[in-house]
Amino acid sequence: MDIPDTRYAKTVDGVHIAYQVFGEGAIDLVYVAGWISNVDLNWTSPDYARFLRRLASFSRLIIFDKRGVGLSDRVPEKELPDLETRMDDLVAVMDAAGSRRAIMFGESDGGPLCALFAATYPDRVLGLVMHGPDVRAAWAPDAPWGMTSEDFRAEVENIEGGWGTGRFERGFLEEMAPSMVGDEDFLSWTTTYFRQSASPGAAMALNRMWYAIDIRDVISAVGVPTLILNRTSAILNPVEETRYLAERMPAAEYVELPGADHLPWVGDQDALLQHVERFVSSTRDEEAELDRVLATVLFTDIVDSTATAAVMGDAKWRKLIDEHDRLTKAIVARYRGEYVESTGDGLLATFDGPARGVRCAQALNEAVKGLGVEIRAGAGGQEAALWAGELLELYRHYAERRRWKSDVLSASASDLGGFKEVVLEGRGKGAYSRLKHESGVHRVQRVPVTESSGRIHTSTATVAVLPEAEGVEVEIRPEDLQVDVYRSSGPGGQSVNTTDSAVRITHKPTGIVVACQEERSQMQNREKAMRYLRARLLHRAELEAAAKEAATRRSQVGTGERAEKIRTYNFPENRVTDHRVKLTLHQLPGVLAGDIDGFVDALLAAERASQLAGDGQD
Repeated sequence: MDIPDTRYAKTVDGVHIAYQVFGEGAIDLVYVAGWISNVDLNWTSPDYARFLRRLASFSRLIIFDKRGVGLSDRVPEKELPDLETRMDDLVAVMDAAGSRRAIMFGESDGGPLCALFAATYPDRVLGLVMHGPDVRAAWAPDAPWGMTSEDFRAEVENIEGGWGTGRFERGFLEEMAPSMVGDEDFLSWTTTYFRQSASPGAAMALNRMWYAIDIRDVISAVGVPTLILNRTSAILNPVEETRYLAERMPAAEYVELPGADHLPWVGDQDALLQHVERFVSSTRDEEAELDRVLATVLFTDIVDSTATAAVMGDAKWRKLIDEHDRLTKAIVARYRGEYVESTGDGLLATFDGPARGVRCAQALNEAVKGLGVEIRAGAGGQEAALWAGELLELYRHYAERRRWKSDVLSASASDLGGFKEVVLEGRGKGAYSRLKHESGVHRVQRVPVTESSGRIHTSTATVAVLPEAEGVEVEIRPEDLQVDVYRSSGPGGQSVNTTDSAVRITHKPTGIVVACQEERSQMQNREKAMRYLRARLLHRAELEAAAKEAATRRSQVGTGERAEKIRTYNFPENRVTDHRVKLTLHQLPGVLAGDIDGFVDALLAAERASQLAGDGQD
């Protein structure tokens, strides 16, 4: 590969930023070097040149010199940029290079710049890679990896007295590239590189800017897929710092590699590049899968938000919601969604395809776990509520076919006659054993009644099948319950009863909240609510037991988690497909009328086969 031409991007304040573009990959990768750089001199080091060419072998690579260093415009030392200004420069480079969205790869202090850019411009960032990134440069009680003020002053003095002479560079290599200590040719190259990339005054000013880096408040706002890399024996930005970062980033994968070199292109660069290539390839494949043109609406809400808010108190709840909104906005933008509004304890967003909406819901559910909450996610808005009502009728019809009793324990109706949430109790021999695999996301594809242009939409509803708690010992102590009564209401809040017959029960130890308003009698509603509470407590206990006993998981056909797409109902094609057993039936009307034994029997057969296979391995 020939050395690429150097071009210049002009920033909003008239500064010229040197950059290069090379490689023919399907996805853009912007490499942000740490501290100082020189896009022309990079190619005079065989190791650095090999590193860049390898990156360009699986991407369209963009490199640049930050303002004040390398081939970019020199600026007065007092005007050297902070991270916010450097973000503006990065936007100018991407625009000049014709890059609408890219994966950002930052090393050292290029890492926090990329993280801040991802949080500020999530619509322009596909993913984030960081090697040995700074989290906080200065020492603090909660940042023990940082440099003390005494050591920092000594380093600035060392720059002023030894920059470009080899004396400073020798000490630099001991920290940044210890595997190259003693290699006089590499020391000579490093000395020349520094001298031709920045003046001593500029280097000291850049070091002062570096010492002010602290992105701890930004970490949780990064919602894009992230790969964090470091070497186990790194001296500068040690693993304690990168572990701190990885634990607090909602979408981060963390990899530690052997070695002590801080510069990613020094030492075993192949091991590091393998992880970068895998990350870039997976992001590229995901983008290809997500590029579908089907309108999708996504809405979420925090599970048991009322009970959680009551326990936390107004101030802490408001802080949690602010953090939730900041985080979810970033993730919606990452999947090219349009954030329509915050609903107080959730969000409403639109996407140009169902895959983006579903992936966004999965990412949201994972991300908010760090906040200590769980969200419900559904795609489709009013259409999803209507679809939930149709699923309710499906299971009612199935109960009739099996001669089971069915009863609505709780329902929250929508304005158009559907349900935001509905709880159906089925009682009869084998009810749970036959329906337990119905848990998961049921997806419908059709033209909604609310759609005027005739476009096919994808909507989802989540089904959770709980075990019957009758005859099972579930301890519920009266003192653990908070029982509230209120007047039942219908869609839009209109009253449907003139007495306080509706019942809401909060189980204080778990925070589980159940409600029932279907009956006219408060006693009947309380009885139904208690049955539902017992079922939810039993389900919770079984989930906890399953988590402790991982061996039981092999018998499950599907996990039943909210994000798991288990079945698709396609109206235009008269098709129903169960994705776990790969079974497709072209008899949609019959399925909606309760004829689901074909799927149920196939799932039970798959469960038995899985159990037998597991037993054979014991």
